[in-house]
This record gives sequence, structure tokens and C-alpha cells, in this order.
Amino acid sequence: MVSVGFEPLRLSSLRDTFALEGVDMKTRYIVPFPPDGTAVRRCWRRLMEMVERSPDAVMGRTEIVSSTDAEEVSTLIEGWRTSMGQVVLAPFGPKPHTLGMALSALQHNLGLYYTQPLVYDPDYSTGPGDPVAYVVKWDGVRCYERPE
Repeated sequence: MVSVGFEPLRLSSLRDTFALEGVDMKTRYIVPFPPDGTAVRRCWRRLMEMVERSPDAVMGRTEIVSSTDAEEVSTLIEGWRTSMGQVVLAPFGPKPHTLGMALSALQHNLGLYYTQPLVYDPDYSTGPGDPVAYVVKWDGVRCYERPE
């Protein structure tokens, strides 16, 4: 499962690694829906580059999630994990999507892979507005372990 962002950060190397191990890759994509139309276009453009410009490759395998909704990402992963078995996560999208993936990885012992870039743009981590906080543990209980 790939959270799509502005850069693929050598995602192809992850695909190649799993292909060598004989894994049947059924890639699912999570595309952020930020309020900025330019960012939306950049993410979709990047996704089309990742699937070699084949829109059919993402039909029925793409979910659009608010760029600030870590819980929805975690919920999607839970559904995919239940239907597909073991999953591997590649968090290349917004930081809240990465948080949702990281919490799912911790809860279910999933592989979480991030290829380290060789060089960082100094403005890479500059967000679009005021910081947002996420509660991941409340009164000693991890949020993904809280009763429904």
C-alpha cells in the first residue's frame, strides 16, 4: 500500500525487491485530498508516473483520503489487511498518512518501508499552515486499542 505524495522516492526499488522474492504485488494507493488544487494535481501526476501512465492500473485500487486524516488511513489498512492478509506499507504521502500507516504497522506488525532520499530540499517539510497535533495514546491506552 502506497501513500502517494509529491515524490516517489525510489518506490521502484521496493517493487523490485518484492518481485525478486516472488511476491504477487497487488498495490493499493492512498491519494491525499489537500485543499490546494495544485497539490492535488501534483499527487495525481506522480501516481500516473508511478504506474507508467496507465490509469487502468489504479482503477478500483485507489482511495482518496483527506491529507490530515490519519485515522481513515489506518481504517483503510485494516480493511485491506483483513481481505488480503499480510500487507507492506510505503508512506510517501503527507505526514498524517504516514502516522496512520505507522500506527497500523505497530498494531499488526506490518512492514513499513521508506526509501531515504539522497538530498533533502530545505523546504520539503514546510507545511501549508499551523501545526496539528494527533493523540495516539489517551489515559494510558493506545488509540488503536481503544474500545469501539
